[in-house]
Amino acid sequence: MILNGLRQARKSVDVAMFYLSDKELTDALCFLAQQRGVTVRVLTDKRMDTPAQRPTLNRLAQHGVSVHILPMTGTALMHLKCAVIDGEIVFAGTANWTPTAFAQNFEDTLMIHSRELGRLYSTHLESLLAKADNFYSELSGTPAKERIRFPEINRPVHSKSADRFQPPGIRTVRDIRQAEVYFHPSREGIHRLLSQARAATQRIDIGMYLVNDPEVVQTLMDIAQEGQVQIRMLVDAGMLAGSLLACVQQLGEAGIEIHYYQKDRESLHLKTAIIDGRYVWTGTANWTTGALDLNFEDMLFFESPEMARLYSSFLDGIQKFCKPFTPAMAGQAATVAAPSPEPGPSGYLTGLPPTGPRSNFNNLLTDPVFPAFDVQAVVSYLPNEEYLPVLLNLIGNAHQSILITMFVMSETKEEAAAQERVLRALEQAAARGVYVYLLLQMPTSVQDRLHESHSNWAEKLRAKGIDVRLNLPHIHLHAKMVVVDLAKVLIGSHNWSEGALSGKRVYESSALLVLPEQDIRFADYVLSRQTISDMRSKEHWEQEIALLRQVVTMRPAERAAFLQKQVGDTTAP
Repeated sequence: MILNGLRQARKSVDVAMFYLSDKELTDALCFLAQQRGVTVRVLTDKRMDTPAQRPTLNRLAQHGVSVHILPMTGTALMHLKCAVIDGEIVFAGTANWTPTAFAQNFEDTLMIHSRELGRLYSTHLESLLAKADNFYSELSGTPAKERIRFPEINRPVHSKSADRFQPPGIRTVRDIRQAEVYFHPSREGIHRLLSQARAATQRIDIGMYLVNDPEVVQTLMDIAQEGQVQIRMLVDAGMLAGSLLACVQQLGEAGIEIHYYQKDRESLHLKTAIIDGRYVWTGTANWTTGALDLNFEDMLFFESPEMARLYSSFLDGIQKFCKPFTPAMAGQAATVAAPSPEPGPSGYLTGLPPTGPRSNFNNLLTDPVFPAFDVQAVVSYLPNEEYLPVLLNLIGNAHQSILITMFVMSETKEEAAAQERVLRALEQAAARGVYVYLLLQMPTSVQDRLHESHSNWAEKLRAKGIDVRLNLPHIHLHAKMVVVDLAKVLIGSHNWSEGALSGKRVYESSALLVLPEQDIRFADYVLSRQTISDMRSKEHWEQEIALLRQVVTMRPAERAAFLQKQVGDTTAP
């Protein structure tokens, strides 16, 4: 559909796109600028001006496309996904122009024939382009040697997968009684939507990637609690992590029917609402405070029963592949003492093994030598943001054990959605009887930020039933490995920091090994690493860490005398 629209361009194409990596659409823009002489301008977010994405921008610029980067402050985003062709055709919706958006996620893209909407979008894009910086290609002055052809529009249809819902494809809607667009940052659009929601008399259907805005949450809760209007909400599994989970909990407790979609490398990325089978809302804006008050976004409103039926049917199909969300009872999430080992559903002992004061100070200066070993496995390469969905899928499907060694698991003062999803998944695994063992690096110096953050994580996660251990501070642990059920192994450079997990600030690469059968050697390696002995409380393990830091700096004679005085053990390490 987008290619068909682009092929109609004769004068101008203006694109505002958060992420752009689809080769066919990139080729189409290059063809229009190079071969047809169409004025093509692309406005994007600074997150596209990175080493991983810059080749796309270089290619566009080399073929005559005018590329612009909108500078944003703080966490604000240029989050639009729209295009205007000859001022008459508007593309809008939730989908970035990426292969993931088109082939894997639940998204929508609208092709709207409207000079009035074209004028509104063009005026808005002109105002943003005036604030943007020109992108200077690394290939500036180098003429493009390739002669690009316009991509084939009627491509072969790939076979449909039986394990996921197949969208209805392109549908034409002619009964549009009213259409409006609202640009962000602004509250005008969401206030219009909430006003319609409060006036609803029958039903509200919602498909939403993220929601946390207090005004939106409270309004939906109020409507649900009145009991006159049925509300159904489909959300992405990302809503079940961290502070976002509290919003889902509140909405569920208020009586809203909630279903969540969770699948490896796929997202429910819609931002849709259907009110009383008559009004349809979509666009780029999540119902979050950041999207509404900080980002450049759009919200589109249509009065069209025909369109409402299509969107409702779309959500009906998606729901069949979702899981129902059941709100926890009041007080259920209260922190409890770490469980003692007992047989879980898997038949394995679960809970935290007992720990106590160190009784052996021998051989503290080195870890046991562990020889290399060969394995046969199916290997998948996981760069950058591709690591996180695979990790979550492995944790979510673990049956017996999850063994982890991790160099960095940093704490962050800002929202850490990716990291919170991982922690929530580990907590859920432990709660269903999976033994979760997490070994964290403990730095040599108390001044190192990892000393405090890893000690804090140990305290928090052990209270959730996760067997967190701290590596000896004078032995450097740099491994980043996750072993699930002794048969699936993630190994590589990904730390569990927000930047590495999200793929937005740090570039990493890891690999997934799927073994033909369980291999106990991975457990032998992880569990043979030397750790702090006394993990009963933060006070106990920090006392042992301080003792070890002091002991390992002493000469043998001093060490023996010191240990005899401190712990009654005359054996030198």
